[in-house]
Amino acid sequence: MLEKIKETANYLKNQMKTNPKTAIILGTGLGSL
Repeated sequence: MLEKIKETANYLKNQMKTNPKTAIILGTGLGSL
């Protein structure tokens, strides 16, 4: 599982032209936010 997360993170980093400082993670149970 950790390897898949690292692969996904690397893929996203390679697709982006900027380096964001914040992120929103969906599906965390924070629906009331």
